[in-house]
Amino acid sequence: MKVSAIKILIFSAIIILFQACKKDAGPGGTSKITGKVYVKEYNYNFTEVIGEHWAQDEDVFIVYDDNTVYNDKFATSYDGTFEFKYLNKGKYTIFVYSKDTTSLYPTGDVIVSREVEITENGQTINLDDIVIANN
Repeated sequence: MKVSAIKILIFSAIIILFQACKKDAGPGGTSKITGKVYVKEYNYNFTEVIGEHWAQDEDVFIVYDDNTVYNDKFATSYDGTFEFKYLNKGKYTIFVYSKDTTSLYPTGDVIVSREVEITENGQTINLDDIVIANN
């Protein structure tokens, strides 16, 4: 009887230990997400594109798993690039604020987002260009 109780206790401890070692999405890993942000400059009422360029110093946000607020942000480089490094396996949402070209949103801003999943250690995910509007 005591042997069975000890075996159950050891088995339970091992299960708890493995659960504690599970890493959630977020920092601490070896993977990264990279991309570029591109800006279309519009006239005052968004009826005509008057210029286009790579976004400089534009904030790019990352959300880990299903969090309701962003977990980190990165300002784009001179050529529009951004990179979130040292990520664990998991689901991520990358987003950037853009001007609303439809005038449907009272704040004047909309979110342009990409959802990705890191499935391997050491993985690099290169996102398609994120295109935003400005005026």
